[in-house]
Amino acid sequence: MRCKTFPNSSSYLQAEVDERPTAGRFVLTGSQHFAIAANVSQSLAGRVGLAELMPLSVSELAQAGSLGDVWTTVWKGGYPALFDRHLSPDDWFSGYVVAFRLPPFFRNVGKRLVKTPKLHFVDSGLLCCLLRIRSPEQLRLHPLRGAIFESWVVSEVAKAYRNAGERSDLTFFRDRHGLEVDLVCDFGLQRTALEVKSSETVASDGYKSLLAFADLCGRADDSVKTDTCLVYTGNETRKQGSVTIVPWQSVGDFPWAGLADRE
Repeated sequence: MRCKTFPNSSSYLQAEVDERPTAGRFVLTGSQHFAIAANVSQSLAGRVGLAELMPLSVSELAQAGSLGDVWTTVWKGGYPALFDRHLSPDDWFSGYVVAFRLPPFFRNVGKRLVKTPKLHFVDSGLLCCLLRIRSPEQLRLHPLRGAIFESWVVSEVAKAYRNAGERSDLTFFRDRHGLEVDLVCDFGLQRTALEVKSSETVASDGYKSLLAFADLCGRADDSVKTDTCLVYTGNETRKQGSVTIVPWQSVGDFPWAGLADRE
């Protein structure tokens, strides 16, 4: 049942659920958030569970046999219609604008921090469409490919938490002196700091900011251990010192903070 099609359904559903409180009898769908929909007369508090559907993750695309190379995957995005209906990204994304804000890291680390959120797109295919990038080859050579790949990685990590039924504090770190970490995942007393590189190789100085951030966090609060990871467009998982190098295909299955024990 679509909430937009049946705007007064909440009053009917409240009476039905109160009379027969069996979970799973009704599934409501819609593109507008249920809690803020203007035409919903009853909040149904205590009677509903909300599930936010994200585009297909890199893991789901791999399981379906639809995963291409890195730049085809980032350029096309993860909306199901692009795969089961064989639509072109230009046709599908013409009416979409979907983005989210990544807040800054606010822990007390004794630094003057930049407090302006970053804007990331839920789906990188939409971002490529808006930038008029018409093919994976154009994306591979585009001057903004690093920023686009970073946005894709951040979205994939967010999907990993959502698909596992977990909520993590996802932030980024940047101070006034230029020290920056692309993504910080906090989950209880676990933390993963993540840097993103759009290259197929990792230079020995490519993760200095990760090590500096981990050291900063350790001196500020030794109760939280900060793991460090670097995601790149290569294909090999390995350790370089204390940093785990993660290939792009493994972003959806990697044990980010709080996800190590999932099945």
